[in-house]
Amino acid sequence: MSIKSVFARAGVFAVLLAGLTVAAPGAAHAAPGNCTTGWGSNGVAYGTCSTGSGQYRLGIPCKSWQTLGYGYTGYGAWRNAGTPASATCGVGGWLWSDIPGGAHIVVEKRN
Repeated sequence: MSIKSVFARAGVFAVLLAGLTVAAPGAAHAAPGNCTTGWGSNGVAYGTCSTGSGQYRLGIPCKSWQTLGYGYTGYGAWRNAGTPASATCGVGGWLWSDIPGGAHIVVEKRN
């Protein structure tokens, strides 16, 4: 076998191997689902997403002196599905309860 054909076969093998690597399926992730939320005391939001394998966090409408009274969303930490989550407005903030339509809990999800 000539050196040229050895390199040609090695090149074909490398291309096939690269194609298999790209085509290999990864682990499937599903966005969290079946989420329930509610209000605790002092404007704290609680919730759990019981299905899926992704992550989620809660957000609530807040105001603060540091934002000159303008509204912002106070988020809790990202949690894995099945793990309870909470959200508060943090230091210096308070729940924006007089927002039109009332304060709502937002569930943000990611795979």
